[in-house]
Amino acid sequence: MTIEEKKGKLMGIGSKMERIGQNLQAKLLKAKPIVILASSVRDIVSRITGLNPAAIYCADQKYYLIDFDTWKKIILYDLVDQKKYLSDRFDCDNFSDYFAARAAFVYGLNSCGKASGEIKFKTTKKHCGYHRWNVILTITDNKEYELWMYEAMNDEIDLLKVGYKAKGHSWEYYPTRMEFN
Repeated sequence: MTIEEKKGKLMGIGSKMERIGQNLQAKLLKAKPIVILASSVRDIVSRITGLNPAAIYCADQKYYLIDFDTWKKIILYDLVDQKKYLSDRFDCDNFSDYFAARAAFVYGLNSCGKASGEIKFKTTKKHCGYHRWNVILTITDNKEYELWMYEAMNDEIDLLKVGYKAKGHSWEYYPTRMEFN
């Protein structure tokens, strides 16, 4: 067997191990989502964030929501925050895209969206740059909807409320667009 053939076998083993781990995580989580329509997602997110519904893109017709405590388990065992930040190669948009796609792939949850917009320094309110982060739409035991800001690069989380800007360690987040897919 050539070195390339051995590498191919090892790559196949790695893929099988990854899939076994993902199947195990999904089975152990036992998420029981509720389903809402895309029009409801746009209305809820618009009401909480103040964004025009036209700035909230929904690729699917139905969205699967769970409570935030269950999302915290997903976040705890997700490894994307372990990945090294590489400017223009694996940066904020890649972290955000990966986390949202993995939630849909492993757990069947498409209620983790991606937000894009401006970030400002929390203390001075001065422009810091443009950024992408995740937003997670959840349902409470009282059947109320919540929207959470989630920073996949470092696991920072903040509950979004009407008239409140999400805050991370040193930034405030000003979304201009959100997409759920």
